[in-house]
Amino acid sequence: MKPIVWILLIVIIASVGALVLKPEPVAAAGELTIYKSASCGCCGSYGSYLMSKGWKVNVIDVPDVNVYKQQYGVPTTLYSCHTTMVGEYFVEG
Repeated sequence: MKPIVWILLIVIIASVGALVLKPEPVAAAGELTIYKSASCGCCGSYGSYLMSKGWKVNVIDVPDVNVYKQQYGVPTTLYSCHTTMVGEYFVEG
């Protein structure tokens, strides 16, 4: 076969493969919980942003956020102003 035929075959096969093997769409936004200090303003803005993207957000003001960081196994090197739990995963903000 001529080289151009090989190139066209490869392009066609790759295109069909890309259509068949396309990734599944990301699941709809779910529910998450933000543990934050009552005095922190950025955490409330973060919660509002997530709500605008379709997440159901539970914002909980706590006297000591570090208690929740320890409970969920957040490494101390990652500690920040709030901890968000999404299922079994934490997001440190």
